[in-house]
Amino acid sequence: MSSQAAQDNLKDLKQKGYLDSDAAPSMRGFDPQYKDIVDYIVRITHRIWEEGDMGYIYDTYLHNVTVHTSYGTAYGVEDVVSGSIAFLAALPDRRMYAEDVIWTGDDESGYHTSHLIVNTATNTGYSPWGAPTGRKTNFLAIANCFVKENRVVEEWLVRDTAGLVRQLGYKPLEIARTLASENIAFISGETDRLQGQLPPSGYSAQQDGESIETFVRQHFHEVWNGRHFNYLNEHYAEGAVLFAPNAVQIHGVANIRAYHLGLVAMFPDAHMSVEHVYWLGDEKEGYRAAVRWRLTGTHGFNGWYGAPTQKRINVLGVSHIHVKDEKIHKHYMVFDELALRAQLAVSGGEDGR
Repeated sequence: MSSQAAQDNLKDLKQKGYLDSDAAPSMRGFDPQYKDIVDYIVRITHRIWEEGDMGYIYDTYLHNVTVHTSYGTAYGVEDVVSGSIAFLAALPDRRMYAEDVIWTGDDESGYHTSHLIVNTATNTGYSPWGAPTGRKTNFLAIANCFVKENRVVEEWLVRDTAGLVRQLGYKPLEIARTLASENIAFISGETDRLQGQLPPSGYSAQQDGESIETFVRQHFHEVWNGRHFNYLNEHYAEGAVLFAPNAVQIHGVANIRAYHLGLVAMFPDAHMSVEHVYWLGDEKEGYRAAVRWRLTGTHGFNGWYGAPTQKRINVLGVSHIHVKDEKIHKHYMVFDELALRAQLAVSGGEDGR
């Protein structure tokens, strides 16, 4: 039986219209206590993290699970258990509020899920960044999982770690230098944006009868790779909100446009690759799309990451995008900015934010 907190999370999703208990009637191979895939994701997250049953990871993660982050790829359930214990030890009162769970699939081929989480916690234990500070935090995270027969087979995890460490009183630039000195940073090669001296090729979406995926893929390609920043005025609704790393909320199309310009300006050869898209909803009520993406580029211009270092970045990110009437109304854009800073291995200059 789930606790009241887990039930409250599920109730909140249902009130938002994000949970339909009839949407996934078959859960063959899963423990009978789970009604559907959303129920599974919310309740195992609550049991593991909020109730502290770290041993339940052995029951819900495959023994050779693959976990992707911006720091690289880890293999095996023991890394999941040890990493989770270390993180919870630093933030033992962590609460994880399910903002949304977007999913696709079935119990035969497996489910893909994207769990958007609002985290609150107090740093009363030792963390990877230092001694306890006693400070309270509030940060976003998204866990994308491939789940089959009651086990997480593969996971893509992104957290707003820069926002977290800043709230703890640390300077992300200093933490990034430490990470870089420990050779934790992931190094990438050239970007795929250009072919020789030719401009980016046009995007041709596979037409499968579902326009939302075409819209999302074209949006990412046209804005990030094509540099058509004027399309932001067409694709975002008036009053749209972008939730960006460092616990930043950006309101209005003009400010969203400025954020995109600032980020791409720092990485002149930036290339955006969309790896996976799935969604829920309909034309009447609107769509909620989960977009897993990867940004590569070379730090070649001034900005909030300091003076250019000519270092290459390879950043894993996940977005939750709310679309209605072919307009983006809300965009949760989560990536580990601390990992990005570590890849830059900045040796001087000031932190721009």
